[in-house]
Amino acid sequence: MKVNISSRHLELTPAIADYVQKKVAHLQHYFDGVVWAQVFLTVEKYRQICEIVMHAPRMTFRAREESPDLYAAIDLATDKIARQLYRYRDKVKMRRKKQTPKPAALLANIQVVDAANIQRPAPPISERKQFEIKPMGINRAIEEMENLKYKFFVFINEASNQLNVVYRRDNGTYGLMELES
Repeated sequence: MKVNISSRHLELTPAIADYVQKKVAHLQHYFDGVVWAQVFLTVEKYRQICEIVMHAPRMTFRAREESPDLYAAIDLATDKIARQLYRYRDKVKMRRKKQTPKPAALLANIQVVDAANIQRPAPPISERKQFEIKPMGINRAIEEMENLKYKFFVFINEASNQLNVVYRRDNGTYGLMELES
């Protein structure tokens, strides 16, 4: 990362330049996408001001801090930039997690399995009821279904002497299934 240090109303000593270089280089640990940085050191009467501007692709980070001591102002500004970089790095990570995988990656993980060879365990039966199937008319079967509060009822139709199922439909009407063997 390229670091450009500028000073105004201040003589830039090698010690200050090295300190700024170390602090700004350490910021690379928080987000390695930073391309270059500019550091402006300014003295105004009794205030020491440090302004750091860091440029990354599609993003610019800026921090300006002042203090009676120049080194303290540099520390405060680098801490502020570090928090910004850390938040941005987490935001980028979350965006990457939310992205859906590419179709080619999905196709690579697909395995072809013959459906006839799959053995699925039978679902467990939680309750058993036994009834005697009696011959009755359709209206009587509907009454029995309503009395028992079932969604369907199996009976032998008196008219055809075949096994039938009467059921309640979603629209409130009834349906009849005539089973043939």
